[in-house]
Amino acid sequence: MADIEKITIKKKENIKPKEILILFLLFVLGFGCGYFFNSTLYNFSWEKEDTGERNILNEALDIIEDDFLYFTPEKENDLIYGAIRGALNSLNDPYSAFFDPKETKEYLDEISGTYEGIGTELGLKDNKIIVISPFKDSPAEKVGLLPGDIILKVNSESINGLPIEKVTQKIKGPKGTKVILEIQRGEEIKNFEIVRDKIEIPVVTFQKLGNDIAYINLYNFNENSPEKFERIIQEILNTNCKKIIVDLRNNPGGYLNSAIDITGYFLKKDDIIVQEKFGDNQIVNRAKKNGPLSDFPVAVLINQGSASASEIFAGSLKENKNALIVGEKSFGKGTVQNFIKLTDGSSIKITVAEWLLPSGKNIEGKGIMPDFQISIDEYPIKEIENDMQVQKAIEILEKNNF
Repeated sequence: MADIEKITIKKKENIKPKEILILFLLFVLGFGCGYFFNSTLYNFSWEKEDTGERNILNEALDIIEDDFLYFTPEKENDLIYGAIRGALNSLNDPYSAFFDPKETKEYLDEISGTYEGIGTELGLKDNKIIVISPFKDSPAEKVGLLPGDIILKVNSESINGLPIEKVTQKIKGPKGTKVILEIQRGEEIKNFEIVRDKIEIPVVTFQKLGNDIAYINLYNFNENSPEKFERIIQEILNTNCKKIIVDLRNNPGGYLNSAIDITGYFLKKDDIIVQEKFGDNQIVNRAKKNGPLSDFPVAVLINQGSASASEIFAGSLKENKNALIVGEKSFGKGTVQNFIKLTDGSSIKITVAEWLLPSGKNIEGKGIMPDFQISIDEYPIKEIENDMQVQKAIEILEKNNF
C-alpha cells in the first residue's frame, strides 16, 4: 500500500449523522491550524462550538431535508456521506478519503493482507490514477500490468474525475469474476482482461547468492512485516553471509511503524531513521539500539513502484550508512495518513504529516535517485542471472572493499 498509515479507532457516544458531519467539517475547517498528537496515535478534539460556519451548515442541511422534493429519511446517510466526501475532496489531497461502512470493511480486509481483487496498488500522479505496483504472483502481475500504467477505463467506463477509492472499489470483486482495464502505457492504449482472485499479499523472502551475499526481497511494510523480517534476520545470521541486497522494487509501502522497525535493524543506535513533520512540530525517530544487520554492507534495489515506506528505508540507509541504491527513481510519496473510524462504521483517511529523510529532505513528488541507474523493460525477471539490476548490485558489493 502506498499510504503510510497510523490507525486510530475511537469509541464515542451515539451521535446523530448530521452531528457527525458538522463535527467532521469543523475539523476539516480547522485542520490547517495545527495537529494534536502523541508518539503513537493522533488524537483529535471534536469540540462542539457555536460558530458561524456551523450555523450555515445547519441551515443548508435543514433546507435540503425540508424542501427537497424527493428527500426521504433513507437518503439522510447519502446526504451526510456525500457532504463528507465533498469536504475531503476540497482539500485537494489524493491521499485523503472517506469510506462508508462497506468500504471501510473492504479497506481493513485489504490492509490486513488478504482480500479479493486483482492485486495491485494504485496511486495518483499528475491527476491521473496509475499503477504503483502489482503484487508478486497476483493476477495483475500475471497479465502484465506495470508500474506507471495509467488507468483510463474500468469495464469500458471512464474513470476520469473519480476519486481513487471509487476506482479501487470498481476494480475489486469476488474471486473468479473478470474486470477489463483500459491502460495507457506511453503512447500506447492497451486492454487487459483480468480474472480476480483471492489476494494474499506476500511479505518477505530470502536466498543466498554466491558465497556471502544475502538477497532479501521485501514486498511490503504491513503490520506483521517486522515479525516476519526478524525470522529472516536469524536465517542470515546463521549463514556466512557478509553483505546484503534488499530488493524493494514494486514495494508500495505500508505502515510507518513497520518502516521504522525494519530500517532500525540496519542502523546504529541513535541514527535518525525518519522525521515526521506536523506543521511547526516535528518528531525525530531514531534507532533505539545497534541493529543486528548494522555492520553489513547493503545495496538497495528500487524502481518507480517503490513508494512511501520503501523510500523511507532506502533513503535512511543511503544517508546513514552509504548504502548503494540501484535501479530506477522511486515513486515519490512523502506524507503520512491517519485512519479514523467513525461511530457508524464509516471512516476517514486523512493526511496528517510529512515525513522527511534524516537530512530533512522531503521526497514528495521527487522520489529517490539511485546511485546506479539501470532500467529494465519488464519486472519481475524470473531468472536472477538475467536481472541486470540484481547483477549490478552483486558487482558493486563484490568490488567495493568494505
